Amino acid sequence: MVRIKLFLILAFVGGFFNLFPANFSLAANSDIIISEIGAYATSTHEWVEIFNKGSEPVDLTNWKFWENSTNHGLTASGTDAIVAVGEYAAIVQDAGQFRQDNPAFGGSIFDSSWSSLNESGEEIGLKDAGGNFVEKFVYISAPNFSLQKRDLTLNDYTVANWAEHAGGNTAGAANVFSTGTTPTPPPQGGETTPVAQTSGGSASQIILESPPQNLFAIKIN
Repeated sequence: MVRIKLFLILAFVGGFFNLFPANFSLAANSDIIISEIGAYATSTHEWVEIFNKGSEPVDLTNWKFWENSTNHGLTASGTDAIVAVGEYAAIVQDAGQFRQDNPAFGGSIFDSSWSSLNESGEEIGLKDAGGNFVEKFVYISAPNFSLQKRDLTLNDYTVANWAEHAGGNTAGAANVFSTGTTPTPPPQGGETTPVAQTSGGSASQIILESPPQNLFAIKIN
């Protein structure tokens, strides 16, 4: 009887953990998340954007960037190690080069070092000062432009929640996406005006309908 109960308990626990994707790690502090990945850039130009979605500032002193099964140190460059609420910060391969590439970037910059981020995807993550994984996942391929997270509140690391930027990156700002679909033809005589899709939103169209032909029998000349 005891063996049967033990078996049922182990089966329940195993089933519970199977609810989570294989590339998802439970976070020790889930307020700091990776929001954009600049793996497409050439060596020394690569970067990873992080975002504080919590309600309190977070001190990244002694945190690590996890890549290629290696802990890479973080050194605040030109700022303190605090990431404010709602702030976009950057973990960069070379702080000086990143500033040249992104002169308008206004967030905290953390200088780190790694050989190269794989454009086809690899496992990356963040560790807090205690060595606990805050986030760890395998990102999808993005060979031409930055890889962006659609909904910053979801622990979804698939193509459903990540997409390659249409023509560059949004380092230091909210992610913006294109639908990549052909607009639906408008009614006869109408025009279609596309509306840009923003992070967390959904794409839509505004249909400007023209009146049907011969609606007005009297015309003013």
